[in-house]
Amino acid sequence: MDMCSTIHRFAPLSIMWKTVSEDCNLACDYCYYSRTGGKIGKTVRRIDATILEKFIAEYMRFSEGVASFAWQGGEPLLAGLDFFKTVVSFQAKYAAANTAIANSVQTNATLLNDDWARFFKTYSFLVGVSIDGPRQLNDKRRVTRSGVGSYDRVMNGVEYLRRYAVDFNVLTVLHENNIGKANELFEFYERENFRFIQFIPGMDFRAQETSKPPRYLITAREYGDFLCDAFDIWYNDGNPKTSIRFFDNMLSVYLNHDAELCVHQRTCPTTLILEQNGDAYPCDFYIGNDYKLGNVAKDSLEDVLGNYV
Repeated sequence: MDMCSTIHRFAPLSIMWKTVSEDCNLACDYCYYSRTGGKIGKTVRRIDATILEKFIAEYMRFSEGVASFAWQGGEPLLAGLDFFKTVVSFQAKYAAANTAIANSVQTNATLLNDDWARFFKTYSFLVGVSIDGPRQLNDKRRVTRSGVGSYDRVMNGVEYLRRYAVDFNVLTVLHENNIGKANELFEFYERENFRFIQFIPGMDFRAQETSKPPRYLITAREYGDFLCDAFDIWYNDGNPKTSIRFFDNMLSVYLNHDAELCVHQRTCPTTLILEQNGDAYPCDFYIGNDYKLGNVAKDSLEDVLGNYV
């Protein structure tokens, strides 16, 4: 397959990079990815600058005017501000004129400060903040390695984002402790003026195997009942004040537009999930040897995408 046909087959291509692999400063027991339990080694496993530059250079040649990067973890801010300054410098170096570059980062917000918020505003990063509701709900599961709740540190981080007018949204994991609390969650979102919300059902990571169906912390009935309760609150007599990603996608489909969430699409979107060491996979939930597409540190982007089935 030549480069031109590869470009058209996979455009647009989005990139999600596990910036520091599993490293995280929190020990959320439902995390499907990190097994560190909040323990960080002497050296954070950030992406090597050589791998970063090689890949960004190739991706920018491939991007056809639109480049999308999502930086996740673990906790991606552990990579440090200098790492992300290197990211944007490589993006600027290799992007063709008039390329639209989108960066998003999913964070637990506990490491945010003035410098981070100023940087995110300057380079138009979209920040996703993970929080599971008000203090009594969030601190059931989102804790440090010593079991201390993260709520105060998260909300302190949110204040830095507000101070610098950084665009951010909220991600809430649904689990046994908050699944029946739709009213309590929406009262919290309203009180804090959180207007962009995403819900995801929590998984039992101990039971996760890529060869088997996932096991969730809540039942399908509980999830459905929650969404019905949430919809009634969100609808607000036909005048929603909050963007709920799940409902926005449903509305897009009803209006004959393309859904943005993969679970609302007929087929999986074209995404590359990159591990910190450059290993490439087609999906965030299928990071395993059976699904590995190659390694962007060693293989060309064209060869990696050629293994995409």
